[in-house]
Amino acid sequence: MSAGMNPTPATDRHLDRLTRLQKMGEQAARVAHELKVPLSLIDGSLQNLDQYAVAVAQYLDQTATPSPDAVELAAQRVELDLSYLADQAPTLLSICREGTRRLRYLVQQLEDYARGTTPVDTRTLVDVSAVLREATHWVTYSRQPAPSIRHDLPVLPPVCADAYALTQVFVNLISNALDAVASSPEPSVRLRACVEDDAWVAVHVTDNGPGVPPELRARIFEAFFTTKDRPSGLGLGLAIVQRIVVQHGGSITVSTADGQTGADFIVRIPVAEVARCHEDDSHARADSRESTTPLTARQRLS
Repeated sequence: MSAGMNPTPATDRHLDRLTRLQKMGEQAARVAHELKVPLSLIDGSLQNLDQYAVAVAQYLDQTATPSPDAVELAAQRVELDLSYLADQAPTLLSICREGTRRLRYLVQQLEDYARGTTPVDTRTLVDVSAVLREATHWVTYSRQPAPSIRHDLPVLPPVCADAYALTQVFVNLISNALDAVASSPEPSVRLRACVEDDAWVAVHVTDNGPGVPPELRARIFEAFFTTKDRPSGLGLGLAIVQRIVVQHGGSITVSTADGQTGADFIVRIPVAEVARCHEDDSHARADSRESTTPLTARQRLS
């Protein structure tokens, strides 16, 4: 625009549209980043189900022959392990259903943003220890061999939160911690939760990786800033984490644990004021997205 020219309504609309497209692109990138975990779990579960289906089909074909070999059938039946299949198939299907719910949730976030609509408030009373266990299952099930994560999760007062969003926070932090210790000869990742000042639930995600240099700690929560090699890192995980935590009235900081190396990410979420959390209304809205049942099924995989 030339100096001295006044903006016109058409110019204002054009600039507004460009700004909106830029923000939409950033939001789409965030959603794409978060899609990876549920997609990998669904893909892995479907691959296992496909292998089971092929094995069952081969066994049924063998039984349908005019004169099946009894010894061979018995050997196939032992190898197939129908009892194991009967136990695992519902678990794998449960993971697929939960992954689909999470994909729907993420897509809905993007649609709400694109339309400029206010998302439905899905906050309810949430047990942070249960969320941490679920996030651990999501992360470890998608990695083979399954990594070991230490837990120190006592009984905690509830927080008022969107359980799906809070799970996103800890999936990102746990994933980052595991990436940080990937080359460590004795990798250690620990989750610890406690109550601070009777007002905050504090969660420590601690690892013994290389840590975060002090000069970078102010930047690691910036969108698209990453210390990982691209394309393995987009620089969105911690930006998403900080945004969700702040939306819940909390804070996130990073330091080095006392007497240790590595990083110690501390998430603080305010303890719920039960009267303000509208537990009954939130439960009614959240029924179709309940995530505790699939967690129980997944625990059999650990």
